[in-house]
Amino acid sequence: MRDSDTATPADDDWCRTEALFNGEDDGAYQTGSSSSYSLRIHGRTSLVDPEAASAVSDPVSGFRIVEEREPKSRRKGDLKVLQGDRYVCLWTPCGSSRTFNRPAELQRHYTDKHVRPNVYRCTALVHTKPCSKEYYRLDKLRYHIRTEHPRETEFVCPIPPCNAGPYTFDLLCVHVPSHDPATVRIFLGPAESCYEAKNPPLVCPVKDCGTKVNYYGSRHHLLSHDTDTRASNQEAIRGAGYSELDGLKLCPICGDSIDIRYTGLGPVGNNWLDHMFQHEPEMLHKHRRDIFKIYPRFASSDPFRNNVFKDVLATVLAKK
Repeated sequence: MRDSDTATPADDDWCRTEALFNGEDDGAYQTGSSSSYSLRIHGRTSLVDPEAASAVSDPVSGFRIVEEREPKSRRKGDLKVLQGDRYVCLWTPCGSSRTFNRPAELQRHYTDKHVRPNVYRCTALVHTKPCSKEYYRLDKLRYHIRTEHPRETEFVCPIPPCNAGPYTFDLLCVHVPSHDPATVRIFLGPAESCYEAKNPPLVCPVKDCGTKVNYYGSRHHLLSHDTDTRASNQEAIRGAGYSELDGLKLCPICGDSIDIRYTGLGPVGNNWLDHMFQHEPEMLHKHRRDIFKIYPRFASSDPFRNNVFKDVLATVLAKK
């Protein structure tokens, strides 16, 4: 007997595979001379009698349970039939008619919407009214922010009951880490990746390359180009914030190259912070977006929040 509709779905309840055979009768298909086919439930496969299996149904959800035909021998002809397979969520409270191409997609749906149904809400202000679009996946929210809202769009803090702001997104990312990290993770994911929502991965500035590189692999990728190539693309590389000579990041204020070494745990030493705080707070605020783009974690650093952000933010909010 099933649990109530509000219970967490059991393994055997939440998914089955749905085979779509272009209108063919579900119980009539067999492969070669085989008199049985496999029923796959949540990653487990067992051989069943096709006549008995064709009568399987789900009395609670009302969904028709259709099994995936998986022949013992995956010949090309069989694979053409299997290309129509879809996966569907059959947990009763879900009620979604959406189908999925791969088990991994169904697993993500199950995890995001049923196991840990976090809702990531956009708090951008559009004509003084909140955007309020909601997403079950953090990457979808980041894509929405990056593509739908201009750079000067203002946001309020999404961590209840704070609602601080409104801030431009870069300043919001400075404010957010002041909250408890566990709370931040629920509403925005890892705090250090907050600013990355507004900045896509680096696209290699070398002509005709176009490789997308994450922040940590940028220097390694740039150095994969030979010296002559980097020299001929000097202007583009420097415009992206890097030195064409050694791939080091350039200070957006003075242009000096800064070596930030990494281990698996993150940056070693505070040479970036030491260099940055040689500059006046007003200059740090003026160039903050370029700094955050090159070194996103600078936004969550205690020296920036305590020595720069509070004073500048008070001035910004006073002008509103």
